[in-house]
Amino acid sequence: MLNLDFRIGDEYPHRPDFGGQSMRSFVSVRAMILALTVPMLAAPQAFAQETRDARWLSLGNTARAEIFIDRESMRREGSRVIVWKRSEYFTRDPVNSGAAVGLDEIAYDCSARTSEIRSFVLQDERGNVIRSLTVPTHQREAQSISPGSVAESIFRQVCE
Repeated sequence: MLNLDFRIGDEYPHRPDFGGQSMRSFVSVRAMILALTVPMLAAPQAFAQETRDARWLSLGNTARAEIFIDRESMRREGSRVIVWKRSEYFTRDPVNSGAAVGLDEIAYDCSARTSEIRSFVLQDERGNVIRSLTVPTHQREAQSISPGSVAESIFRQVCE
């Protein structure tokens, strides 16, 4: 549990300059900021879900990102399901061009238990496109879905 018991008085060995404010008002502002911030840190999912579009279903976290699928744009073509996966990266990593968000359009073949990336987009925190690519049909390669992977989590959501 977080202790918000602030001590004000002469027990401090030095008196920092608070820009003309008393130390009591400075500490009160800090306490108010902590009181507002701590619940968001304790339950980030609840606050994030309120601001995110309801179309995105969270599948959980990997070591690098929180993963979502777009329920609204999902479409079936025979035994295949086309879905957009959204990765909200925890840190800006050079591996993903410093992007805040990665969007992948993926085709899942429900009968063959494979997936293939059709296109991807990398965006900064404002939604500006950093990089994008549509994979030409002749270059798409079906990949087997590994047990326990993100691909398997998505497969179960869209195929089962």
